[in-house]
Amino acid sequence: MKNSKQFIFLFLLFVGEMLIAQESVIINGKIIDEKQPLQGVHIQNLERNRFTITDTEGKFSIEAFLGNTLKITYVGKETIYRVITRFDLETDQPLLLKMKDELIKIEEVEVSKNPDINAQSLGILQHKPIERTYNEKRVYSETRILPSGLWSLLVGAVSVNFEGVINAITGKSKKIKQLVANDENMKVANYIIENMSTFLRKTVRLTDEEIEKLSYFVMERTQFHDVIKAKNHKMLEFMLADAWVELQQNAK
Repeated sequence: MKNSKQFIFLFLLFVGEMLIAQESVIINGKIIDEKQPLQGVHIQNLERNRFTITDTEGKFSIEAFLGNTLKITYVGKETIYRVITRFDLETDQPLLLKMKDELIKIEEVEVSKNPDINAQSLGILQHKPIERTYNEKRVYSETRILPSGLWSLLVGAVSVNFEGVINAITGKSKKIKQLVANDENMKVANYIIENMSTFLRKTVRLTDEEIEKLSYFVMERTQFHDVIKAKNHKMLEFMLADAWVELQQNAK
């Protein structure tokens, strides 16, 4: 009789365990970090494939069974895996979880003294590539009608750039090429302002405004382009002094 009672007790206890294990419960919880509640934390029940996120107070609710695993993720925080226990199912207290900052291990990096890595340094190109300005690229893409390569003409693989044809007819090609010329002229003017201002102030006695006026006066002249390209500052000094006299005479 005694053994029968013990068997019944164990059976009922086992059945109770099974019922609890098979009964889903809504788990209420709260996610915080070192300072405050976290909003937008992603909580996933891996077994039940349920999802939810925390509200402005860091609170959440999600369905779970005994033994289910919750995966808690948040940007910049370490991921938490939390297995639902019997205590979690029976308690009235919310599940409180604290997230820690994710530690990112930075490997030692050696900074090279020559960090310039390009197609030429890697051996992909045997020649130095041509660096074009924005308007120079426009000239190449918007005004060119036929391919410039001789090989394409020889093998007959000729493709016509219809945009170049239209721009040539409408006169847009001429305007684009003029933009490139203006870019080159401005380079000359800026070079004079940046590199010759000291000479023009001390020797020619010009103000900053007069230096700018002189720079714009000579920037379209090809001889100034050539001298600046050669970086012949001595010759440039004589040419600027003469150009200032000319500018003064024209102003009379």
